[in-house]
Amino acid sequence: MPKQFNTRLPELTHNQIDEIAEIHDLTKTQILIIAIDRLYQQLQSPKIDLELSAEEINKVIDNTD
Repeated sequence: MPKQFNTRLPELTHNQIDEIAEIHDLTKTQILIIAIDRLYQQLQSPKIDLELSAEEINKVIDNTD
């Protein structure tokens, strides 16, 4: 059974999701599922290093507000 997930996202992220939805005729839910699945798959791959420091993560967050 699917679980509901509510979160606040920066306006930039909303705009990006809307653009992807329009281009690919997907729902916002489908986009988030695909994005999270692809990120998870990359994290499982030993040849791709996606480790980010807390400082790098905060920099990305700050730049999207």
